[in-house]
Amino acid sequence: YYARGELYYNSEKYEKALSDFSEVIKINGKHDQAYAGRGDIYYMLEKYEKAISDYTKAIKINSKHDIAYINRGNSYYSIEKYDKALADYTQAIKINSMNAEPYVNRATLYYGMGQTKKAESDIKRALEIEPENEAALELKSKIKGMK
Repeated sequence: YYARGELYYNSEKYEKALSDFSEVIKINGKHDQAYAGRGDIYYMLEKYEKAISDYTKAIKINSKHDIAYINRGNSYYSIEKYDKALADYTQAIKINSMNAEPYVNRATLYYGMGQTKKAESDIKRALEIEPENEAALELKSKIKGMK
């Protein structure tokens, strides 16, 4: 069910993917990837509270699930719970400091809060990891334009 759920998700057949991930969870309530996958679908469907709930379950099962922290942070960001988003991005960085995504997401958050120096620091780190990261380059350009 999990592999098929992934296929449905990648084909944007979200309702079918949701059904398969839910079936995996029924069979094995400790399947962190199924919770994270279902959370991704809820996020895509803009059901942020449900996404947060599933990402939280994935994290409880696997506390090193950095992608679940990033995606839960994105969900919090979408409902304007910026302090919680910031905490999740920071935790994702602690788990895997070689992933540019949480640095870019945290930089975007800092930029929106007017904390330009912190945003610049995170963008610099993101670009060290992934020099061609489009979101990082775009934010770097925005910050540069402010000066």
